[in-house]
Amino acid sequence: MREKITIWFALVMVAILFPYVVTMCVNGVLEQQAYLSKFHSEKTVKVKNQGKEEEMDLEEFLVGVVASEISVDYELEAIKAQAVIARTKALREEKETKSDETDRWSLTYVTKEEMREKWGEKRFLQYYNKVRRAVWETKKQVIFYEDELIDPLYHEVSIGSTVSAKEMYDREVPYLQSVSSSYDVEAKDYMQIKMVSYEEALAILKKDKPQLKWNKESFYEEIILKEKTQLGYVKTLVVGNQTFEGEKIRELFQLNSSNFYIEKFEGKLRFIALGKGHGMGMSQYGANCMAKEEKSYKGILTYYYKNVTCKEGW
Repeated sequence: MREKITIWFALVMVAILFPYVVTMCVNGVLEQQAYLSKFHSEKTVKVKNQGKEEEMDLEEFLVGVVASEISVDYELEAIKAQAVIARTKALREEKETKSDETDRWSLTYVTKEEMREKWGEKRFLQYYNKVRRAVWETKKQVIFYEDELIDPLYHEVSIGSTVSAKEMYDREVPYLQSVSSSYDVEAKDYMQIKMVSYEEALAILKKDKPQLKWNKESFYEEIILKEKTQLGYVKTLVVGNQTFEGEKIRELFQLNSSNFYIEKFEGKLRFIALGKGHGMGMSQYGANCMAKEEKSYKGILTYYYKNVTCKEGW
């Protein structure tokens, strides 16, 4: 008797809950369809996917761009800021080239398959939806200085403050000014230390300049810092009888930034590099710290880029 009552009760509950479950499922599908239809911007770009060229909606394309540019573990508002940067860069490049050729894009794009491989199947849907939300919730938003799209430079970690275009390239760019980003000194990538032997350093440098002459007996004394910026970014460096740009040294020795110094340590060269990236524009690490303090993506962008506005770009 008790078993029959249990079965009867279960059937009653199914009868009561079934319409509700069906309604929720239908509503969920409709909401998802509505979301997808709103996501499209009616602006397309051409991209290459597995060697084939295909046309994509710009906003969908930006999901793949943002996923390649910033840590998906960062706060949503920081990822939104990156989405606006990516969209601004895309539209700026489009206006400058006036071409639909795929090769014009300097933006890095990753496919869903590459995202799955990078994040793993278990985390793919969570991360993909997070990036997609960041793009969707900033739809059409770009960054203007006066009536022009800016060149939205960004980097991973600053040295505690960003560097101005004037200091770095001796070119005044009103929105690329130095601002404090003190959070960055706590980042795990704030400081990089790299040890290199004389023989290894000589081989690396000679690949770039075969005519290099550098004495092993006085190798450290033959390194002369010729020019650097006020914040410590190396512009030119003399090694032996050759002059190198700071960016070239950074590239050759795979340093995180050109803000470095060199010292002699245990018979080797010790490179100590601060920050990660060129240091101009938005610091991604700093943006994430601001987002944790409940700053909006617009607040983040207008902090790192001076006297700009975020608004719809088309």
